[in-house]
Amino acid sequence: MRRNWIAVLCLGLAIIFLVGLAQAQSIESKRAREVTCTGKVVDDQGWPLAGAKVALHEMVYGQTAYSYDTKLTGEVTTRADGAFSFSTSAESDVYRYGYIVAEKEGLALGFAIWRMRNGDKELQIKLGRPKELVGVVVDENDKPVSDALVSVSILKIGEGEEQRSLGRLVAAKLFTLTTDAAGKFAFTGIPAKATAEFLVKKTGRATVSTYQRTGFAGQKLKFVPGQTDIKLVLPVEAKIEGIVVEKSTGKSISGVQVMVTSEQDLPLFRPKPLISNEDGTFSIGALVSDRYILQLVPRREGLADWVAEPVEVITEAGKTKSGIKVEL
Repeated sequence: MRRNWIAVLCLGLAIIFLVGLAQAQSIESKRAREVTCTGKVVDDQGWPLAGAKVALHEMVYGQTAYSYDTKLTGEVTTRADGAFSFSTSAESDVYRYGYIVAEKEGLALGFAIWRMRNGDKELQIKLGRPKELVGVVVDENDKPVSDALVSVSILKIGEGEEQRSLGRLVAAKLFTLTTDAAGKFAFTGIPAKATAEFLVKKTGRATVSTYQRTGFAGQKLKFVPGQTDIKLVLPVEAKIEGIVVEKSTGKSISGVQVMVTSEQDLPLFRPKPLISNEDGTFSIGALVSDRYILQLVPRREGLADWVAEPVEVITEAGKTKSGIKVEL
């Protein structure tokens, strides 16, 4: 009888040991699948800053090309030594990256880019003296436009190999405001050595991006912190209306994603793709006067359900270009 109890006890201890070993291996395996970013937030003299808010914004991609967003996946407050740390899964596609943004009252925003696919990262984020970007939004007749939504669409710091850019989706979450009755806006907390561009929108008016692509590497942005005389013109919108049909039968097709592009725009600044209605019709507004290419939204991976020849459309402010046909 005693031997049986000893055998049971030994078996129990063995099970406990094996369970503990499995848990330890699971924890170790999880750690192996994680990447970590550690760093410090300092002032412009290099002294650590306690109490700074540090956030990790990760890029999130959709099923179709040009469909992406950002997700706040971590937020911490720096300790007395200015230190912070973030960990995330190492299992990702080659495009995965995020922005680490640091803020503290009375100082300019600071940020760094973390490409998770490159593994662990150690960095330093410097917060210096803040400056402003101040201006006014007017219409095509130079009259102030109130209640317009103004966002910083691109924010760059540094030059050459040291230059880094805060993407539109993150910049817009941090720097977006509405113009007052006089059409005025004022952004604070801008790094002194930054350059910037804007995106402006309002219902019934065109969505205007101040960024104009030149094709040259290291292109400089227009606006410099400290400017107080910025004027952004927001004209009435142009529209495109049309229908998606099957070329062989002329039958209208619903549920097809349609998008417009122009030579000057970047994917991040394009109007969001839309889906054709039950009767195959679609309407795209908030456009400026320009030459646009109307096309189907390509899939990020795999074959498309439909193909169609791109359609060129020239728009004019205050007018609707109707009768456009996209044939599949």
